[in-house]
Amino acid sequence: MDVDECARGTDGCGLNEDCVNQIGAEATCVCRVGTTRDAVSGECVVACGDGSRGPGEACDDGNTTAGDGCDARC
Repeated sequence: MDVDECARGTDGCGLNEDCVNQIGAEATCVCRVGTTRDAVSGECVVACGDGSRGPGEACDDGNTTAGDGCDARC
């Protein structure tokens, strides 16, 4: 019998993640469109360098000026 953790709200997915039910296995959490999984924290964060300042970003200039605090490292 499959337990749908997504429907139950017991999936453990975080901010910017969507739950995907896996029949016969634990649900998985995937990053929402426009976000990427941070290699250090493991959290899904808004992709920086797109020229648009999104939630969780202090700045984002499209990475046109290196070293200004808004570069590729955001």
